[in-house]
Amino acid sequence: MKIIIPGDPVAMGRPKFTVQHGYAQAYTPAKSREYKKRIEVCALEAKQMDQFWKESKPLTCYFSVEIEIFRDIPSSWKNLDKNKALNALLRPGKPDLDNYAKTILDGLNGIFWVDDAQVVALTVSKWYDISARAEVTIKTIRIN
Repeated sequence: MKIIIPGDPVAMGRPKFTVQHGYAQAYTPAKSREYKKRIEVCALEAKQMDQFWKESKPLTCYFSVEIEIFRDIPSSWKNLDKNKALNALLRPGKPDLDNYAKTILDGLNGIFWVDDAQVVALTVSKWYDISARAEVTIKTIRIN
């Protein structure tokens, strides 16, 4: 199963804290929450297009996931740097890969798997491209 999530990928933000009625409460930043909703919409659309996944509930098996993050090339860059980026000679730095993965895996909870703890193999990479997006490939792992 391959899912394409168009637009700028969003890394999981640090939890924010507020105090209400004398108690501290943590919450996920709005940008991360909105991106998780976009992930859910794209995942459900992709699921409806696949015969195997179309009718299935979240599975309880193990999964292998590959995540490719594609960031826009900054428009301020010179053509030489833009070409280097398109040829993978320049790669994005921050935010951290694991924060992108966290947002995406959490966003897929309850759609393909019950909990992202079922993901036992994970590959994540960042690239520059002409269109920002995240591409997620999900495979079930059968244990004999």
